[in-house]
This record gives sequence, C-alpha cells and structure tokens, in this order.
Amino acid sequence: MTRDSRIESVELTRVENGEVSIQRDWLAVEEPLEIRLLGDGRESTLLTTMRTPGHDDELAVGLLVAEGVLRDASELLGIDHTNDPRVPLDMRSNTIDVRVSNDTIERAESSRRQFVSSAACGVCGR
Repeated sequence: MTRDSRIESVELTRVENGEVSIQRDWLAVEEPLEIRLLGDGRESTLLTTMRTPGHDDELAVGLLVAEGVLRDASELLGIDHTNDPRVPLDMRSNTIDVRVSNDTIERAESSRRQFVSSAACGVCGR
C-alpha cells in the first residue's frame, strides 16, 4: 500500500467480550488551512478552516466564488501556498495566498463578514 499524506495509520486497542487485541486502522488527516487574499499591496486573512490536505486551490476558489468574493475568472490573478517568510516553514502548506484584482480585495474588505466554517471534527471545540 502506498503512503498518502492524507491518511495516517494508527494503532488501537480493542476490547471485545473481555478480550483485548491490538489492531491498526487508517484515519483521515485534518489540518488547518488559512486562506488569505492578496491585492494592491494589501493582505487580508479571509478565514481558517479544517480540511483534509489536498486540492487546496480548488477549495479556496470554490469558497470565494460561493461567497461572492470572486465574481469573474478575470479577478483571480493567481493562487499558491504561501512563501511568506513570516509564516514558519512547517506551516506554509497550510496557508494559501489568493492573488486577486484590486477591486476584488476592496469588495471583500468592504463587505467583510465573519465566515463560519466547520469540518465538525471536534478539533476546534465545537
């Protein structure tokens, strides 16, 4: 079986009818993803959500379209995991920078609302 960074093997202790056994199981990995908007020399953190790593670009763009932040494909200028030196190296895969047109970041900042995003995994205490 090939190793996939989105799953993790864990050892568990199983007790059934008074019998104890050790087994292996596979769990989906969840990590936070911070989505930041960059444009016109400005930076704005939109939200942090829990996700299974992978397809981060699609997740971020889909959220921006669904929330009306991106209205047209021409407003999306680029997207990539951050190379911001202020972000620790081991966290850069959990921070995505979405470069948008100037009017898009202005629209996002002027119509700012609190995003609520939950993976309902319990990590955040909800």
